[in-house]
Amino acid sequence: MSIIKIIFAALFLIFLNFFSYASLNPINDWSFYFKRGVKQYDAHMMNEAIDSFKLSLSMNPLNYPALNYLGRLHLKKNYRENALEYFLKSVYIKKDQPEINFNIGHIYRYFLDYEKALKYLAYSSSDGEYGTRSRILMSQILFRTGKQKEAQVIIKQIREEKLPHSIPLLKKSGSRELTAYPLQRLKLLRSAIEINPAHEKLYIESATIYRSIGKYADAAVILEEGKSVDPEQKEFYIHLGNLYFNRTFPDIKRVRALELSIKNFREALRLDPSDDETRTDLVRVLRFCGKNEEADREKKKITENQKK
Repeated sequence: MSIIKIIFAALFLIFLNFFSYASLNPINDWSFYFKRGVKQYDAHMMNEAIDSFKLSLSMNPLNYPALNYLGRLHLKKNYRENALEYFLKSVYIKKDQPEINFNIGHIYRYFLDYEKALKYLAYSSSDGEYGTRSRILMSQILFRTGKQKEAQVIIKQIREEKLPHSIPLLKKSGSRELTAYPLQRLKLLRSAIEINPAHEKLYIESATIYRSIGKYADAAVILEEGKSVDPEQKEFYIHLGNLYFNRTFPDIKRVRALELSIKNFREALRLDPSDDETRTDLVRVLRFCGKNEEADREKKKITENQKK
């Protein structure tokens, strides 16, 4: 037998003995399986990581980081109920965990359990990293449940707190040296939105850049994102109304786009009934769609406003 074959045979016996020993004498150390689970998680070995974290927990039920990993893994699989179960067990062991409380609030919001969502989001609302995200989610829930004034208080607080950080980025995105680089400008504005999601001008400027390079669907998406953050900001509705009327979209039928245009103009007018310019745009869309009676009613309101 050659030396190489002897070496391979020896190595095979070593590995065979190791795995035989491991199977007959399993490692009784929760941290070993936890560390292995982390490595598997980082390597995107989801099922293997789940097995490792469960083994770790069977030896140490108070290992809340393993519960957190299991929650994240089940979220990745869209098993929200399972993820919620793990996250709740984790915060029962250690309450002060902003990320996990945010995740719990987010899941409860998905399940439309707004009371519990607000409760857990409040736990993370003062955190640096998750505080703004938690408060934005809280304001969205308050808007949805008819508490617009409370929601607006939160939005205003975030906007004013973060303006000193987002304004410089907005100004930089509009600087002369970046004029010819729309993608860099958009990247800068996205960073600013992450810092201050309540700064409406960031979304509108992003949409303007998208429109300038012919990406109308992306312009609509960023405006819809801004609208979801602050539904009481009429500029979002006006821009969307014009965008849906004047441009075509590959994934939206023309009839649907016109419906969205009318809907957004009406929402803008709900916020500001005295805005005759927006009402004129609405009349134009209604006539284009053949809805002349509705257009006449809106035209009459313009005349009434001018007499006041």
